[in-house]
Amino acid sequence: MKRNFILTVLSASVFVLFFAAGYADNDNGKAGATGSPGEMTCNQSNCHTGVATNSQGGTLAITSDIPGWDYVPGETYTIAVTMSQPGRSLFGLGVEALFASGENGGTLIAGPGTQIKNANVGGVARKNIVHQENAGATPDEHTFEFSWTAPPTNEGDVTFYVAANAANGNGTKTGDWIYAVSQVVTSSSVGIGASDYVPPVSWSFNPATSALSLSLNLMNPSSLSVHVYTPDGREVMHRTGESVNPGSDFRTYSLAQLPAGTYIAVIKGDGIDSVVAKVVR
Repeated sequence: MKRNFILTVLSASVFVLFFAAGYADNDNGKAGATGSPGEMTCNQSNCHTGVATNSQGGTLAITSDIPGWDYVPGETYTIAVTMSQPGRSLFGLGVEALFASGENGGTLIAGPGTQIKNANVGGVARKNIVHQENAGATPDEHTFEFSWTAPPTNEGDVTFYVAANAANGNGTKTGDWIYAVSQVVTSSSVGIGASDYVPPVSWSFNPATSALSLSLNLMNPSSLSVHVYTPDGREVMHRTGESVNPGSDFRTYSLAQLPAGTYIAVIKGDGIDSVVAKVVR
């Protein structure tokens, strides 16, 4: 089974890309420049020009409530993509979800500040989530959230290809900085219907009590660890070496001591695929 993560290349295709407003063709998002099979990136397609991809020290992070990046057929998940670049104040988004064949894998559902557009590649209309005009206008970083419904049956892996842009907002296509990553999502339930599948670890966060709750359903004993990080990778809390017996269990971890903000929780255990959870306190 695949391990996590935040920036790992996987092998079927959900494609996520960022395009920043600032060039007339892309102010309201542009589909089909993800760098996925049959497509160029924003740099190569002349949407934005200036520097080599991934060369300016920014950070592009993908988090999700997909346990271990193993999807259950038919389930709907939340994906969050954060582009961080100090000194920039305009970011954008575009997303494709494809099987290895190049066809759409699962269903993308637009979230706040995003919309659906199509790109025709090799005669296939690829669905893209792209940003709405100026939706990514925040200083230093921006997080876009959207949903993805996994394929209704186990049809193979799906890959997130991500091209990201931190724009300078000068109204031209020059001087914008492009980033690219990819992440594969695999099927975790061969021969098991979505309604019958119980993930070994699921999580929830209650803002009222600032508590991260874990529901555990393990086949074997495990040693559990919970690590909480800031978006730039600084660890701010950890609990390690907690013994968990087989069967159902429930654990709660208070995050009340942390300042308000966005955090990434990583849950690990022996025989458990890592779970990455975005927490907004």
